[in-house]
Amino acid sequence: MKKKEDDNRMKLKQVIKQFGGNKAFLMPISLLVSGIGAVAGVLPYYFIWKLISELILHFGDVDQKKIFNLAIIIVASQIVSILLNISAGLISHAIAFRVESNIRRQSVQHILRLPLGYFDRNETGRIRKIIDDNASLTHSFLAHMLPDLANVIVTPITLLALLLTIDIRFFWLCLGGFVVAGVAMSIMMTKEGKNFMVQYMKSLENLNSEGVEYVRGIPVVKVFNQSVRSFKRFYSAIMEYDKYATGFVIYCRKGMLLYALAFHLVTMLIGPLCLALIKGSSDPVGIFINAIFYIIISLLFNTTIMKTLTISETINQFEISVGKIKEILNEKTVEIKDVPKKDEEGIVFDNVRFSYSGSDRNVLDGIDLKFEKGKIYALVGLSGSGKTTLISLISRFYDVTEGAIRIDGRDVRSIPEEELSQKVALVMQENAILKDTLYENITMKDKSKSREEVMRAISESGSEDIVEKLSEGIDTKLGVKGSYLSGGEIQRMAIARAFLKDSSILLLDEATAYADPENEHKIRKAFESLKKDKTTIMIAHRLNTIRDVDEIIVIDSGKIAAKGSHDDLIVNSPEYKKLYEEFAKSIEWRVDND
Repeated sequence: MKKKEDDNRMKLKQVIKQFGGNKAFLMPISLLVSGIGAVAGVLPYYFIWKLISELILHFGDVDQKKIFNLAIIIVASQIVSILLNISAGLISHAIAFRVESNIRRQSVQHILRLPLGYFDRNETGRIRKIIDDNASLTHSFLAHMLPDLANVIVTPITLLALLLTIDIRFFWLCLGGFVVAGVAMSIMMTKEGKNFMVQYMKSLENLNSEGVEYVRGIPVVKVFNQSVRSFKRFYSAIMEYDKYATGFVIYCRKGMLLYALAFHLVTMLIGPLCLALIKGSSDPVGIFINAIFYIIISLLFNTTIMKTLTISETINQFEISVGKIKEILNEKTVEIKDVPKKDEEGIVFDNVRFSYSGSDRNVLDGIDLKFEKGKIYALVGLSGSGKTTLISLISRFYDVTEGAIRIDGRDVRSIPEEELSQKVALVMQENAILKDTLYENITMKDKSKSREEVMRAISESGSEDIVEKLSEGIDTKLGVKGSYLSGGEIQRMAIARAFLKDSSILLLDEATAYADPENEHKIRKAFESLKKDKTTIMIAHRLNTIRDVDEIIVIDSGKIAAKGSHDDLIVNSPEYKKLYEEFAKSIEWRVDND
C-alpha cells in the first residue's frame, strides 16, 4: 500500500507537463519573475538600514540629497517587487486554471471509460471529492504557492549574502541559529512526518465520505432515537481523524518548539553580542549600526523560513492530492480485446471464474452455462452465492478472472462498450431517477423515442396507474420541487426503461421486489410476451414468481448446484427444496390473534 502511494505521487514538473497543456511554458517564466521580485523585495531592507546609518553617523549634519535618493530607491524597489510579484501571480494563475480544468476533464473522461464495477467499489461521494477537491487544491497551490517557490529559495540566499558582507561576527551567530532552525525543520519533514500527513489526508477524505452517508441516514437515526454511535463507520471515521490530526500535532511539537527558539534566540542574542563587541572597540557606533542591520535581517529571515516551512508542508499536500487524481487515472479502463468469434447463439459461460480485486476467493468458480434466445431464466440461491455477480459479468461490470462469456459467439471483452450497452438492459433492485420529467426519466434523454413508444413501455410494465395519478402525466417533474415516487414506483419506471430500450438481453435483479400482486402479475405477463426474441435472466427471492420460467438455476457458493424446472428441482435438488420451503414459511407467517 505504501509503495502504491509513493508511485502515485507526482512532482510539480510532472503535473505541469501532464495537465499544463499549451500553458506549461509559463511555469519557468513565473519562477524567474518571482525570483527577480524576491531580490527586489530584499533591497528595501538593505537601503532602510543604509538610511538609518546616515542618520546616526551624520546626526545634525545630514546630507538631505543622499537621504532623498535612498528614500527614492526604497520606494522604487518596493514598487518593482510588488509589480514583479503581481506579474508572477498572474502567470501562475494562468497555469493553475489550465491545470485544474485539464485535471477535471481528463479525470471525467477516464471515469467514463472505467468498468461499471468500479462504481460498485467506490462511493460516488468519494469519487467526486477526489476529483473536485483535489483539483481545487492543485489550483490553489499553483496559483498562490508557485511564485513563492522561487521566493523561498532566492530570498534566503540573498539574505545570507548580505549577512556575510557586513560583519562576519554577527554572521556566525545568525548562521548558527539558522542551522539549528534547519535541523528543527528536518525533524518535522522526515518520512514519518510525511506518512502522518498522508494518513491525516486519507482520514479527512474518509470522514467526508462517511459524513455524507451519515447525513443521508439521519431519518433512520431519528426514527429509532439513536446516536452517532449507531453509525459505527462514521464514528470510526471521526475517531480515526482525531487520531491522526492529534498525532501529527504531537509529532511536530518538539521540532516546532526548537525552530521557534532558534530564530527568536538569535534575534535576542544580537543585543548582548553587540554590547560585548562595543566594549573596547574603536568603532562602537559602527558595531551598533551593524547590530541594527542584523536584527532587521534576522526578523526577515525568520519570516522567510516560516514561509518555507509552510510551502514544504503545502508541497507534501499537493503531491498527495495529485496522487489521488493519479490513482483514478491509473485505474484500468475497459479495453476491447481481439478474440475470435465462435459459431454459437445465446449467452455462454465457458468455465468462468471470478474474484474481486485484492481477494483470493473466487466468487464464481467454474461456471458453465448457456442461456438461449427466447427463454426466461431464474437465478436463485442464498445471499452472497454469486447471483448478482453473474449477471454483472454479462454487462461487463467486471472482467472474468478466468474463462470467457460470449454473446452469440462473441466474447464480451471483444464487443465495443456502446454496442454491448445496446444489447443489454439491466434493472437492479435500487434505481435512481433524474430530477426531470417522467418522460425524460424513461427515455433517459434518448430523443429517438416517441411519446407513443414511451406510453407502450409504461403499459407493458404495468405502470399506467403511476402516470394517471401524476398531475401532468408523463410530463410531470420528479425530484426536487416536483412529485416523488415510492420505491416500488421507481422500480417499475426502471422496468419501463428496459422495455423501451428493447434490448436483446434483459437482466433483472429482483425487478418485482416492490410491485404489488396485481402489478407483479402484469409485469410477469409482459416478460412472457417479450421472451419471443429476448434472453431474460432474473434474480429471484420471491420464488412464487418463477414457477413458470423456462429454467431455474440454483447457485451455491459460486457454483451451479442444480438447474431445471420448479417441479424437477423440488424433487431432485435439496438446495432448491430448502430455499422454497423457507420462502413458503415466510409468506404463510402471520401474527397469532391470541
